[in-house]
Amino acid sequence: MIKGLVGERHITVTGGNTSVPYVDIGLDKPMAGAIRISGTEMQVFNGTCWISMNTSCATVGLSNAAQEAIDWAQYKMQEERNMELLKDQYPYLTEAIEEVEQAKQALQTLIALTKEYNEDHDDTG
Repeated sequence: MIKGLVGERHITVTGGNTSVPYVDIGLDKPMAGAIRISGTEMQVFNGTCWISMNTSCATVGLSNAAQEAIDWAQYKMQEERNMELLKDQYPYLTEAIEEVEQAKQALQTLIALTKEYNEDHDDTG
């Protein structure tokens, strides 16, 4: 049993229960803490009687945002593989594909320069 399972950024934990029955173990109760299965229940002996233990399970998963990011990355990776296959299969497309990539890089440079210009000339400060 994992006790106190907690999710953090992009990890979600649902269900589960961290409570366990109190068992006072002492020399006068040598069987205290013994565990048994009774039917479909797990039970622990507290020194006086058998107590059913909570056996719920926790589910751990990724947040929707993390799943979307992974899906996007996989899509982009496949897109790049497909582009390489196209270049291999149709060599005459290579130049056009490279020109598109150069245009994308030029656009990213212009966007970065525009942001930098706007930050330097912000009249609100």
